Amino acid sequence: MRSLLLLVLCVASLAAQQVTIRNNSAHAFEGWVRRNVSPKPPLESGLVSDVHFVVGQKAGLDTWHVDLYVALAPGGVISAS
Repeated sequence: MRSLLLLVLCVASLAAQQVTIRNNSAHAFEGWVRRNVSPKPPLESGLVSDVHFVVGQKAGLDTWHVDLYVALAPGGVISAS
């Protein structure tokens, strides 16, 4: 029973998060965007799917600001998980 509880806690801490960024303009965009995620990502910063991220301040009870550096062509979409 104890090992099952430990397994559940490990899986819960690795919950996948997906953030989708879409450029609906007619111009390319490269720069930082801020999104809110819940729960807090396990790493303070890193690289996921060619997107650099940095965890910012706590925004709510279990919500965190995440700053993402993206480069998007006109009409481009990036989905990072």
